[in-house]
Amino acid sequence: MDQVVRYRSRMSDSGRWKGFEFRDGDVVISTPSKCGTTWMQNLVSMLLLGDEPLHRPMAEVSPWMDMLLDTKEHVHGLLAAQQHRRFIKTHTPLDGLPFDERVHYVFVGRDPRDQWLSWEHHFDNMDMERLVEHYVRVLQNDPEAAALVAEVAGDSPEPPPSPTRHEDPIVRFRTYVDEISDDGSVSANLGHLVHHTRTFWDRAHLPNVTMFHYGDMLADLPGQIRRLADALGVEVDDETVARLAARGTFASMKERAEVLAPNTNHQAWKDTSAFFHRGTSGQWTELLGPDDVAHFHKRLRERAGSDELAAWIERGTLG
Repeated sequence: MDQVVRYRSRMSDSGRWKGFEFRDGDVVISTPSKCGTTWMQNLVSMLLLGDEPLHRPMAEVSPWMDMLLDTKEHVHGLLAAQQHRRFIKTHTPLDGLPFDERVHYVFVGRDPRDQWLSWEHHFDNMDMERLVEHYVRVLQNDPEAAALVAEVAGDSPEPPPSPTRHEDPIVRFRTYVDEISDDGSVSANLGHLVHHTRTFWDRAHLPNVTMFHYGDMLADLPGQIRRLADALGVEVDDETVARLAARGTFASMKERAEVLAPNTNHQAWKDTSAFFHRGTSGQWTELLGPDDVAHFHKRLRERAGSDELAAWIERGTLG
């Protein structure tokens, strides 16, 4: 692997991977945000730990390494104490992660238009006041994180500003499509999604790298569970696959939202169950017009650099 890239923002820092000690069989779930991270965590959890309900939040079982809502020492300590086969969440692209042949790296992609719309719902449901309270507490107890935020923000450490968005959703979509992040920050835009996907696409031939697509998981969840089990070296029979597929639906996850949704340990949501909004693809057709779609396709091809990669990002394999 090439030199590791450091991705950072006011809320995350991939530098937190530095010093982390991997174990044989660890799983890293690396996805662009709002592309099926929690869904994949749930599937991996059931394959590795069994499909009985978790008794503590997924955020503690499969912590988010990069997020600045807990100290680095706390996250590393949680993982060091685990005796089971570990699986770790991150939104850092593959070129920003330590690459270890003992580790399996799992990626989930999604139609960028669906990612954008999922972010719309995500922002509406965030309890920013509570998130900022936790964020400030972490900075007070984590000088390294505080110094990072000061550097990124260009001033003294302070809570991140509440998201400000244009009142017109079409303008927000155009901003998502056109915005370019080339400063090492982790941003929710088309360019970053394509870049994150490409870091896996270029290494998908490696035996410890496996790519999934949200659309494929919707189209054939049992088949994708079998792919995942094979990738992780877990033996499953047809009965087990059917049972896991039933517990892997959005309806099932919504019933267990208090445990499965991210950051429930920080009370991050106005309505925790609303984190699992609809779990479908193509909702953007209700909002975007032909010109918006044409503009999206133009930008997607430009960002991807190849029709094959652009097609996979939009539709996956089964699409």
